[in-house]
Amino acid sequence: MTPSKAAVRKLLTQSEYALYEASTPKEVKKFSEARLKLKIERTRKLRQKFRDLKKRQKGVNKRARGGTDVAQRSEDKAEIFNDVLERFESSLEKLKLRPSASKKSPAMVAQQKSKNTRRQAMDKSSHERRELGKSKKRADLRIGAHVRSQTAKNQARKDSR
Repeated sequence: MTPSKAAVRKLLTQSEYALYEASTPKEVKKFSEARLKLKIERTRKLRQKFRDLKKRQKGVNKRARGGTDVAQRSEDKAEIFNDVLERFESSLEKLKLRPSASKKSPAMVAQQKSKNTRRQAMDKSSHERRELGKSKKRADLRIGAHVRSQTAKNQARKDSR
């Protein structure tokens, strides 16, 4: 049984909830294959963390109270991350089956296209202005270095008196 979104929000921390939200079908479409693999790795670690925590808490809880109330939160989190992991893995399989030369997400391809058009749109005059600004900065650095060394010399003279 999958808990409601409101219950999940109360149960998870902010970063855990962000991972949960990233597993929705709308968000998963934005990820590349490499990004999905990273998300899967992180989800596996969290799922294992809460499974181990549940086991430790059950052992402590049985000794202390005789029940399993303390471990319920960890058990719920482990179940949530198991569901998230299944969603990420199924998305990765779908992405691998997609017949495309590159495994980039549609959002990444659109972003790359917009970068290329911006580069082509940059005219020569703006490029020249940028280069002029760089040369001025370099000159300022040289002057600043000269002033610093002169100040150090003057201070050394005063100290030697």
